Amino acid sequence: MIRKINVICLAFLLTIIGAVDAYASDNYDAVLPQSGSKVVLDVPLHKQDKNSNKCGPTCCRMTLEYFGVSKSLDTIVNEMKTYPDHDYTHIDSSRYMLNDYISGNHYVKKTNLSSLSEFIRILRQSIDAGYPMHCLLETQYLPAYSNAKFSHYVVATGYMWGQGGSTGGGDFVFYNDPHYNNTYYGRHSCSANDMYRAIVAHSACFLWGN
Repeated sequence: MIRKINVICLAFLLTIIGAVDAYASDNYDAVLPQSGSKVVLDVPLHKQDKNSNKCGPTCCRMTLEYFGVSKSLDTIVNEMKTYPDHDYTHIDSSRYMLNDYISGNHYVKKTNLSSLSEFIRILRQSIDAGYPMHCLLETQYLPAYSNAKFSHYVVATGYMWGQGGSTGGGDFVFYNDPHYNNTYYGRHSCSANDMYRAIVAHSACFLWGN
């Protein structure tokens, strides 16, 4: 009788453990690296032309140079067909540009970004594989912009996790901003949640590599 009870208790315990594991796989904390993890790719920084819509091509120039491909901004702009009367370059033009010059067609477009945990997972995978991410976003969610609103591209170059837990408030994304205004231009960091909100506010899509 005692042996039968022990078997029942063991089965119940295994069921509980399985349920906890299933929950953890969908939990934000489960997709975070270990506490204190930091990875930043050494992506060159370039500035787009003054008063231009060339943030997309300038981001491509950064990533291409990171992979050892040297192209002038004018050449990239012409190949991507970034016209002055457009607000920004279509993200597929960036994808084609990168895959034309980086062997392997590694860059893909993520659409319908649905959650912060999904963003964290893909960002980690792309950066850990050595591929900067191209983020099309609305700038008002980035602290560097102090609520100034533009449609804009930046290059996510790295991450640092381990502080924010399920809120994401203490977990950071590093990025290069090509904006011609020195107030916004440069290497920055923001919370993972801020970057996620900025991307979702535009079209919930970005380029990542694997």
